Amino acid sequence: MSAARIKLSSLAVVLLTFGCGGGNVQMGHDALGHGDYGAAIMHYESAIKSLPKEEHPNGRLASAHRAQAAILLDEGQCDAARKHLLAADNLTRPVLVDHQRLFDCTAAAGSDQDTRIADLQRLVDIGDHRAVVYRALMLLLFEAGSKAEAVTLAPSLAKKYALTLHDHAQITDAYFALDQKVAALPHLEALAKANPRDPLVRLKTAEVHEVRGAPLEARRLYIALTVDFPRNPVVFLRLASFLRDQEDVHGARAAQAEADRLRGLDLGPREFRPLLPSRR
Repeated sequence: MSAARIKLSSLAVVLLTFGCGGGNVQMGHDALGHGDYGAAIMHYESAIKSLPKEEHPNGRLASAHRAQAAILLDEGQCDAARKHLLAADNLTRPVLVDHQRLFDCTAAAGSDQDTRIADLQRLVDIGDHRAVVYRALMLLLFEAGSKAEAVTLAPSLAKKYALTLHDHAQITDAYFALDQKVAALPHLEALAKANPRDPLVRLKTAEVHEVRGAPLEARRLYIALTVDFPRNPVVFLRLASFLRDQEDVHGARAAQAEADRLRGLDLGPREFRPLLPSRR
């Protein structure tokens, strides 16, 4: 038998043994072994088109995508790497370290806000519970105006002692804007501990105690504020409002009168000039 006939016969055996899909799988293995990840992806994807589902080389294809993503991340090509990582995640379980590298890449590259939020949310979803990730996501959500989503991360961050005073203030403002004032109490307490005389923090704390049904604590705070800030009309206005809600009419009037005096308002009895006699 001639050499040409032997070669053709061998090729026929390969095709019969592997089929078109099997041949692509083998070529994918070869390319993967040689570090040609683009070619490996191409061959594996071709194989999937002709093989039954149970024979799909999903694990190897995912490995090729992740290896290609690693090269792109080293080059700072975050967006291109993300596509390969998401393709790999659709084939096998996500690998946390890959997405952590993607987060580092997008942070260094200064990617747009929505992209960074999506990358950080993906990290949290697949199990990254580091404080640096939670805090970065919370701050980005605040920056994007998504207060309701941002404050959901606050309890976890508080447990990790990863909140700054600025964070506590931002979270407090968000809870007040969302009308979830009681949830702001631990953050107000942290702010008060850092600056016990801050009148705004103390006023907000008193308001929280009103909402949570602790009027005695609220009254104590309001009275203490009038002692510490006797020339601040806002303090007396807030005390007057609180006392009206508590149906303390006399106390409310006194507080309101002091607030008016401090504001320079003269609300005493008005004197009118007598009317001229009618000509009729």
